[in-house]
Amino acid sequence: MFLSCMHWSSSSIVHAVSQCKLGGTVGYSIRFEDCTSDETRIKFMTDGILLRESLNEGDLDRYSVIILDEAHERSLNTDVLMGLLKKSTCF
Repeated sequence: MFLSCMHWSSSSIVHAVSQCKLGGTVGYSIRFEDCTSDETRIKFMTDGILLRESLNEGDLDRYSVIILDEAHERSLNTDVLMGLLKKSTCF
C-alpha cells in the first residue's frame, strides 16, 4: 500500500505525531527535493508533483489511496488532477 497526500505542511504534522524518521515510512516530495525511499508508505507532495507523476505514469496505479487536500482552493493543477483521477477510477 502506498498513500499519496498533497499538502506540504501536513508532513511536518505527521512526522511530529508519528515520531518516525522522515524519508522512512513517511516521506515527501516537493519541486527540487525528494525525501522518500523504498520504505516510504505515506508520501506527501504538491499538486504539481502529482500532476507530473500522472504524466509519466498515466493512471497512478502505484498508489492505493490519493488524498487531495485543500482541493477547495481551486487551481488549474487541482482541477486537472480531479479530472484525471475521476477518469482513472471509472469502470
